[in-house]
Parts: sequence; structure tokens; C-alpha cells
Amino acid sequence: MKKNATVLMLLSCILLLIGCTSKKGIISLNTIPPGASVFVNGIKQGETPLEFQYDISRPATLMIEKGGYNTLKEDLNKAWVINENYKGTFYKEYIKVGDTSVRVWTVRTTRDLKEKGQ
Repeated sequence: MKKNATVLMLLSCILLLIGCTSKKGIISLNTIPPGASVFVNGIKQGETPLEFQYDISRPATLMIEKGGYNTLKEDLNKAWVINENYKGTFYKEYIKVGDTSVRVWTVRTTRDLKEKGQ
């Protein structure tokens, strides 16, 4: 019972942190091995390592492809960002834009691609 309360409190804090953060942020994605094609909702973003902007209020499908490796698909949404926060890859920063500070977030994550047949 005590464990459930602790988990609930931790999730509430994470949701509060994410909720107080801008909806738009940056996903910095790397793969092992590098050079994989990255698509968001079927639109090519580039090849890893790369950064692209993402709006957590708009669920999307992330697809990572590289010849000889299994295709990786993930749902991008608020839960994905929260999970990355749990893994320690979520960062909040303040940047100066003109005379004001703007809160931005970045997820810096790496995906290990598996060779086909593994």
C-alpha cells in the first residue's frame, strides 16, 4: 500500500513537471549504429544523429529504419515524454529570446537497433 502511494506521488510530480513545460520541445535522437532514417507520421526528419521539434499535444508515430536492421516504431505522446523523463533523458532549460526567458524541453535519447534475425 505504501509503495502504491509512493508511485502515485512520483507520477503526479512528473505530470506536474511535464504539464508546466512548453508543449513544443526538441527530440535529440541517436541510434546504434548511426545513420538510420527517422520518420514522424511518415515524414522523413533526417538520419541519426538528429534533432527535430515535437509538440506533445499532438500524438505521432516515430519510425526508425536502417537497412539490415529491424524497423522500430514508437508512439510519440505525453506518456512517451514522461517515460523518457523517468529514464533520465528529459531536460528542462531556459533560453533567452529577446528580453524574455522561455522554458524549453529536450529529450536526448538513443535507440539500439537490432539486426534482422536477432
